[in-house]
Order: sequence, then C-alpha cells, then structure tokens
Amino acid sequence: MKVRSTKMLLQFFVLVIPSMALLSSFQNCSGFSELSSPSETPTSEMSSGNESSSNLISRNFSEIEMTESIIQIYVAAVQRPPELSGFNYWLKEAQSRKSSHEIASIIFSLDGVKAIYPATMSSSDFVTAIYHNVFSRDPDDEGLNYWVKSLESGRDRGRLALEMVMAGLHTADGTPGKSIIVNRMDFSRYALEQQQSRGNDVSPDNLKAVFAMVNENRLSVEQAKSSLASFLNLPATNGEIIVASIYSDEDSSTNVKTCQTIHSNPSIKNVGYFDDADYSSCSSNGNPECINGSTAIRIAETPVNSTKTKHQTVCVKDDPSQGFRIVATIYSKQTSSGNECLTSENSNALKVGYFDKGGYSQCTSEGIPMCLKGAKKVVLSNSLQIIGDSVVPISQGGSIKYFTGCIINDYIKSKIVANISSQTIYVNGKATDSCSVTYDSGSYATCDNNIPLCKNGAYKVVTNQTASGNTYYYKTACMIDSKEYQKASFLR
Repeated sequence: MKVRSTKMLLQFFVLVIPSMALLSSFQNCSGFSELSSPSETPTSEMSSGNESSSNLISRNFSEIEMTESIIQIYVAAVQRPPELSGFNYWLKEAQSRKSSHEIASIIFSLDGVKAIYPATMSSSDFVTAIYHNVFSRDPDDEGLNYWVKSLESGRDRGRLALEMVMAGLHTADGTPGKSIIVNRMDFSRYALEQQQSRGNDVSPDNLKAVFAMVNENRLSVEQAKSSLASFLNLPATNGEIIVASIYSDEDSSTNVKTCQTIHSNPSIKNVGYFDDADYSSCSSNGNPECINGSTAIRIAETPVNSTKTKHQTVCVKDDPSQGFRIVATIYSKQTSSGNECLTSENSNALKVGYFDKGGYSQCTSEGIPMCLKGAKKVVLSNSLQIIGDSVVPISQGGSIKYFTGCIINDYIKSKIVANISSQTIYVNGKATDSCSVTYDSGSYATCDNNIPLCKNGAYKVVTNQTASGNTYYYKTACMIDSKEYQKASFLR
C-alpha cells in the first residue's frame, strides 16, 4: 500500500495545483464525531454523469489506488484511518464502478461528517477547516483563494477535500504541512494493514486516539504504531523489527574507523541503507550506534584486505505488534573484473534455494543487490574473500560473496524451523561439499547432493559463513512464515 500515484496523478496535479505556496503554515484541530457506519450509508448506484478524458480520479484505478484514495478520504473526513469493515464497504462500492470522487462526495454527505463540516459553513471556512484538520496549518492567501474558487465553481466538498489531500502529498519536501500528511498517511496505511492481517476492526474511537499522536516527526509514526498494538487483541509478545542499517569499517594497522548512516551520507541509500525514522547514529570515535530505543546488532563483516574490515550493523527495536519477515534472498559476488548478482529469476539460483515472495528483489545494472516495494536490504551473513590460509584482496584475485535478504516488518514473521551445517573444501581448484541437518522441527530440511535445501513450504536463508584454510563453513536456516512472536536469534 505504499505504491504512489502513476502518470495520471502527475498529470492531475499539473491541472489542479497552482504554485507550491498553496500549502504553507497550520494549527491542530480538536477531535470530531465519527463517520457513520456502512449500514447507514447510501447504497443506490451513483449516476456516472459525463466524464471528460481529463478526469484523472479515474473509474479504472486499481485496488491499490482505490485503497489509497479511501484512506485519504477518511483522513480528510474524520481524521483517522478507516476501520476494516468501513474500508471493505467502500472498496466494494469502488469495485461496483463508483469513482473515488463519487465515494468522497457520498462520505462527505453523511451526518457524521456534516457534524464536522456543517452545510452552513462558508466556502472559506470549509477550506480552512481542511487545512487545519489535514495539514495542521493555516491556509496561505493564494491557496485559500484557489480552493475557494474551485469550490464555488461547482466542485463538491468531498471531491475538493480529496484533491487537497492529494495535492499536499505531492508538494515538494519541506513545504509546510507536507511532512505531517505523509506521516499520517503512512500510519493510516499501517493501521489498515494490521486490521486486514487479523480480520477484525479497531474501533473508530481508538483509531482516532492513536492517529492524533502522529505529527511531523517520523518518530511519532513509530510511537503510534506501538500504541496501536494495545487495540489489536494481541497476545503477550517479544517481537523485534528492523528499523535502520549502518555502514562502518576499521583498519587495524592505522586504528582509523569510518561510520556512515543515511543521515551523515545520504548517498548510501543508493546501495540499500535505510532508517525508518531517527534510529541510526555514529559515535565521535566512528562506532555505529542505535538510538531512540533501538539496539545495535552487527550482523555481517567483510575483510577488505589483511588489516581492513567492513561491517554492517542493523538497529532492531522491540515491538509488541509485529516482527520481521524475509521475503526474498539475493546472491552476489564482487571480484576484480566486476560484480555478479543473481535473484531467484535465475534458474540456478532458484535451484539452490534463493527465493522471492512477490517482486521484492532486484539486481541493478551494476550488479548490486537491491530490495523493492518497501522491503529493507540486509546482508544476512559474513562475507568472505579468504583464499587458502590468508586474506586475498580483490585486486589480487580474491572475491567477496554476499547473501542478502529483503525484509519487511510485519505481523507475519519468519520463524526458524530447521538448521543445516555444510562445508566446502577447495583442493587444487576442486570443491568438495558435505552437509548435515543439525535441527529439524518437522521434516523441513534436507541435503541434496550435499547442498543444503529446505522443503515442505520452508525457505532457505544462509545465516553465517566462516573460513579456515581451504575450508568454507556455512550455517543455513529453514524458515516458515508464522504468527508466533520470538526474537530473531539468527541475527546474533
């Protein structure tokens, strides 16, 4: 549900948005009455009317785009995410060929919404109220005049409110009001997803109370997510989520340490480093640090030469409502001649256990493994370039192998159900493999020609690799998707 609008929406904003000044400084509004339940809503089919080719709030939006529109309408109309039953009702209405602006018009005609935006409100007061309730700011004169003129030229209130939300989401970063509507939408998507995964509603009052916690600070989104857990009927848990990653290296010959986060060096986003809010930091002496309630775990190290080593650290945080789930794995290798990268689209990678649960993995044209659709890139095990009895730099013919996972924080999490140990011995350029299952809770693991593999719905994740002399040692986990909550011990 993090998919943003396509070319049609970009065209839409060219048509309806004046200058960026129409979203500049606001004030919070108090709570409001709730939206009427679906049983109280009109059910008659709406007349389609005459729609021009430039009607960019289209009847042909996908379910993802309609979901986004319904959330936006709720945020504008009642200042909260939709409860699951209400969302399902309006999605069904959309699937019966009602457009998003028709749904917005119906919702804004309901008594519960008219209690927030009375019919007696002037056009100016209505537009000002949307600025307050959605963006927490006062309207600037240019924005107020534009939207008032649009309203008085015949646009109904529901459609105008939806267009204002969409406009706010597509203004330039740093525009007053932009960060708070982005954060409110992120939380609202999450709240809906959590209800969908459990199949039950959170009450409108509770959704509104938690929604009110969200402000322009990204940490407020994380705090609201944690607070939502108390309304989701969850069992006692000790789940962990991954919230940031940090790059660091150190050279033992010079005692020089380097540390980088996406805050200190935004360019490392281009190779997959991330921070959900403000969890990653570097100490004054170059050590990775995790802050704001998160804990640092060093999960991978890579020898660069005989004295220098690179590290990847992740920040993890206890979360009562979710854990994390591995949705794809990627193989890659770095050599003096270039990079090699394989996803499960490669038949050989698929054969030895690499997987993708829905378009989450990608190799760039430079051979860099990357994760898509909001998944986080995490190097899952140490990366080796040891040849024989010594570390051999890439420039001298060495290579570095990486096992990368694409991870999402989710109510459904990855659970280890089996472990496999294997090794490869290199003698005169020839590899000899051996493999043994060390733990299996239910016939999930096997060794096929001494290659560790998982079966019966489990997926394979290489969790560690080490080397001694000419022998490489690997630890492999077989995992399943589970609703059980447990610490992700394999990260340690």
